[in-house]
This record gives sequence, structure tokens and C-alpha cells, in this order.
Amino acid sequence: MNMDLILRISPFTSVYDPPVFPHGSELQGSMNSSFESARVPPIPALFPSVLNKMLHSSQTLDGLHYSSLVMRSQSQILLNLRCNEHFPNRFPFDKTCCSRYPQANWIQALVVVCVIFLGPLLWVGGNNENRVHWALRMAPSSKHSRSFIALGVAVAFCYTADRTGLWTKEQKQFDWTIFGVLCFLGMAACVISGKKGPTHPGLLHRAQTDEWKGWMQIIVLIYHYMDASKLTSVYPIVRTLVASYLFMTGYGHTTFHLKTANYSPLRAAQVLVRLNLLTITLTYVMDTNYMFYYFTPLVSFWYIVVYLTLFIGSFRNDHTLFLAGKIFASFIFVRFIHSQIWIIEGVFRLLNTLANVNWTAEEWAFRVKLDSLIVYVGMLVSITSKVANSGTGSSQGRRLIDHPRWPWVLCGSLGVCILGIAWFILFETSTKSKHTYNVWHPYVSVIPVLAYVGLRNATPVLRETSSRVAEWIGKISLELYVLQSHIWLASDTKGILVLVPGPSSRTINFVVSTIGFVCISHAVAKATKELTKLICGEEEIELPTTISTANTPIMLRNLPSPVTESTSVFLNTSVAPVFSTERDTGHPGSSEPTVENTASILTVADDNDRTKDETDDGVDTTVRLDKEESSLTSREVAGNELGESQQLAPIAPFRKPLHEPQEKSTSLPIRLAMCIGVLWILNIVWPVSSGE
Repeated sequence: MNMDLILRISPFTSVYDPPVFPHGSELQGSMNSSFESARVPPIPALFPSVLNKMLHSSQTLDGLHYSSLVMRSQSQILLNLRCNEHFPNRFPFDKTCCSRYPQANWIQALVVVCVIFLGPLLWVGGNNENRVHWALRMAPSSKHSRSFIALGVAVAFCYTADRTGLWTKEQKQFDWTIFGVLCFLGMAACVISGKKGPTHPGLLHRAQTDEWKGWMQIIVLIYHYMDASKLTSVYPIVRTLVASYLFMTGYGHTTFHLKTANYSPLRAAQVLVRLNLLTITLTYVMDTNYMFYYFTPLVSFWYIVVYLTLFIGSFRNDHTLFLAGKIFASFIFVRFIHSQIWIIEGVFRLLNTLANVNWTAEEWAFRVKLDSLIVYVGMLVSITSKVANSGTGSSQGRRLIDHPRWPWVLCGSLGVCILGIAWFILFETSTKSKHTYNVWHPYVSVIPVLAYVGLRNATPVLRETSSRVAEWIGKISLELYVLQSHIWLASDTKGILVLVPGPSSRTINFVVSTIGFVCISHAVAKATKELTKLICGEEEIELPTTISTANTPIMLRNLPSPVTESTSVFLNTSVAPVFSTERDTGHPGSSEPTVENTASILTVADDNDRTKDETDDGVDTTVRLDKEESSLTSREVAGNELGESQQLAPIAPFRKPLHEPQEKSTSLPIRLAMCIGVLWILNIVWPVSSGE
């Protein structure tokens, strides 16, 4: 076989020599000239010796003719060897062998160098206190160098793994046994790492949603690694898991905004930057498309929808019917827009003209319509939970969960949840194709999601218990999903990265690559949170600007009602002890009074922990005040020791102590405009990939 390949590629070359004739004979001259004319110049050739390694006695009966599996595999290797180098060499790089990666264009190379070396440069030069040059003064401080270094290392690893030939790639292979064992081990790790949380937590509290995201992410990663998408029986389950993520997007952001009444542009910018920072960086470094990481733009879009739905007419969000009407109108609007594909095509065409953005309208409309209902269901569940716990849904003003018949309602609901999950299992196993299931998915996915929420919160023990492993994985689920495309999988998710080569080392390679992948994702998650604060800044809490009398409620701006009520009660009971003549910084004799324990007063008590920790997007939303920021300056404190009412002059907002210089920071609109401007310039000057 190999001899035949040699003859076909380069006949009369290094195979046999022409015959030798006596010197000076006529026959010698004529034959030599004929052989020279027939000689073909040598052609560089690679002989796939792996073909012989694929032969196994179990695949043949006579030792000569092998099964169709071996023949297809050998033919695929030969075709890859002959054709892969001649295919368009651009994203997606879904070929696992026999082709060279293209050289990065100059702008891509510049972006790679900047992202990788920015952190070390800040670390080396950022500690210089005498930064006179304007460029150094505008650069981020050295305290952010670790975040830039972590992001740079991750990006460098992605580029090396998936845009160079340093490590090989292999094709995915599905095996039911391996798939089942990996899923079992992942779920077992989640179960045995259970812990007891705080007592009386609310519905879908922070630990529970992180746990939910964590164990779902484990299944999704195994699904991608094993290439289980080809199985019709597994596909509906994973589609339902994606719908669960979007359900939590609607639920979590709705809960946060309704409880805090915080609709500031800063909050929206923090969420969107946190979601897109890593994805946008990889888009330019890896020369891919933003829509390739489809989950990031999908979650970003739905956050914008939730934010605008709640922001418009937010002054009447305490009216449940009005809020439900806004949600219904938003659903109709989004559904109509994405059912008219010409509208999406027009928007994308405009983006292509203005910013050289190449997105596919059909794919985007498909992604949005596939889960167009579940986000609004999450918003409605958040509103229902708020009504049930506040007592506004009862004419007597008591909570619905305190009703005498509530246990009967709970038991009936749990029975419905069990029946709903059983029905969904029967439905998805009877589905004949992905296309058929996709038609029903927007509607049937609501059933298992709501059933899981009901069963997961069925008893106080279940609500208070969570998994450490799943919760930890859930906190870095965004980074795991994005980075898997390049440093766990490879060939833009079409293959598997091989760090430890050899067919007998696949288990070792899986363990090594998984550990490195998870560690890098954790480091990047911490880095993007810090860089989000650098880009957007941290939200400052505005304190009251006026306090009238001890009997008059305090005037608070942009703070929820629990904060107003708690602060009013505090001031009405004791005003005089609040102020002291010493600042928190330890300077005695200062004439500026302080408010002690203000941070504890202004901490929002939330059953769902949505306003005292982080929301599902990972943005810190803690309502807190640092010790130095808990100082109030007053021009006069009137009153006497006889208990007369004390009239307080207007109080200035919180500020840094006078002896500490305040750093001047660029306003949020300017910073965001600068970032968008840089991205626009990169899009405009970005060269067209070869082969397009």
C-alpha cells in the first residue's frame, strides 16, 4: 500500500534506477534520454503510518479486508492530509490535523501583545509614585496589575492552545458509558459536599441559585466534551438547562431592581461590562465572532430587556397589575420584532455599515425566540414571591404563606411539580428530532424549570441546604462557558485539546486539562470583577441631605422602603447619641460630628440576599459604607440638655476625610464612550480574513 502511494506521488524517484547499458552504445543514449523525460520531479509527501496502527484483528476476517469503520477512518485521514491545507484557513478552525494556522494580522498581534503585557507593565511601573508623564497618570494603578496579569495569562493560553500547533487536537468521541460515569461523578461530588446554610432563607436565595448554575454547568461541559449534541434524547435536557439560566436572569435582576429601586446607568453598565469583558477580549484576540459565544450576547440582551421593562414607568412598580402589564407588553414587542426577520436584518446591516459588524440575523432570531418566554416567567415568579411575602396579595394584609390553607396549597403544588417532570421526561424521549423539539421548547421548558423550583424549595431543610462544589462552580459558570471553547475543548469547540498525547493517556489528559481549565476560569472570574470596577467605577450610596426633627421621618433618596423605615425609627428613638465629637479616623477634638453604626442602619435586609451580596451576573451590589465614608458633616447641631427637639441643619453627603486626597476619576459616560470608541476603531481597521 505504501509502495503504491510512493509510485503514484513520485514515479521513478528513489524507487528503482533505470537499467544500465554498456558505455558508448546507442541504446544507452536513447534509453537514458527516455528515462530522463519520464522522470517526475520529487514531490514532498507525508506517509500516514498511523493507518497501520488503526488495523486490528477484530476488524477483519481474512487479514486483508477490513471493516467499513476502519476504511472510513483511513479515508478521512487521507482526505485531511490532501485537502485540509487547501480549505479557507479562517475562523472557525474546526480542522484537527494536516493544516497550518494562519499568521495573525498586525492588528490582532497588537491586541494580543497589549492584553498579555499590560499587566506586567503596570506591575513594574505602576508603583512609581512620581508618575509625571500624562500617559502614566491616566494608566490604571498597580493594584489592578494582578487582574490584568490573570486575564493576560488566560488569553495567552487560549491563543497558544487554539491558534498554534504547540498542542495537538483530537476529535470528540461519544460513549454512553463514559458520559454516564462523568455525569454521575459530577453529581456525586455536588451531593456529598452539601452544607447547612442560614435559617429561613427566601425563595431562590443566593447560595441556591449558585448551586443551580453549578451543577447545570457540569452537565453542559460534559455534554460538549463528549459531543452528545447529536443525541436527540440528550439535547432537550441541555436546552432546558440553558432555559434555566435565562429564568434566573429574569428572576434575579427583577428581584434586585424591585427591592432596591436602583435603575442607575452605573448599575446597568456594571452588569453589561461584567458579562462581556472576557468575551469581547477573546473575540479580538482569537479573531472570532462575538456571536460565536452566543450565550454572552443572549444574556446581555435579556438583561437589557429586563432593565428597560422595569425602568420605564418605575415610579409605579409597586402596582402589581401595572407591572404585570409592562411585562406582557415587553413580551409581545420582543416576540414581534424577532418574528419579522427583515427588521433584524436591517439592524444588523446598519451595524455592518457603521461598525463592520458581521452578524447573522437568522441565527440571532432563532436564539432569542427559542427562549423568549422563560425570561418573563422568571420576572413573574419574582413578582409573585414579593407579593406572597409582603401581604399585598391579601385583603387582610397578611402574607399568603400565613394562610391556614397554605399547607394544602403547598402539597398540591408539589404533586403538580412531580407530574410535570414526569410528563416532560416522556415528552422529550418521544421527540423524534431536534427540529421538532425546538418548535415546542419555548413553551414546554417552563414546566420542568418551575417544577424544579417548587421541589427544591419544598421543605425548610431543602431550602437551607446547598452544595459547596456546585455553588463554587456556579460562581464561575460564565468564565467556564466562554473559556471552554479554547482551553478545554479546541478547534473552536469542534475538537479536544491534547496536553498529554497518546491514546493510552486520554484519562490523564482529561484530568490535567480539566484542572487547568477550572483554575484559569476561577482566576479570570476574579479578574473581570475587579476590572469591571475599574472601568465602571463603584456605586456610591447617597445619604440623606436633610433631617428635619426627631418626630419627622428622614428624607432618603433612591433607597428602598426598608432602609427608610429602619432609619426613621432609629432617629426617632435616639438622635443625640448618634453624633460624637471625634471622627472615626481618631482625631480628637474635631468639630465635625459623625454618624456611628450608619452602615448597619443602611444595610438592606433581603430574604433572597440579592442586595447584600451579588446578583447572578456577579456584580457586587452590596449596600454598605466603609468606615471612613460614614462621616456626616453638619454646620450646626441645635438643642439642649433638657430634651428639647433638636433641629438639624442640612447634612452634606458622605465624603472622604479631608486629610485624604481624593483621586479624580473620569465620569462613567466618558469612560464607556472611550471603550466603545476603541472597539469601533478596531472593527473599522480590522483586515478581512483570507479566503473571505
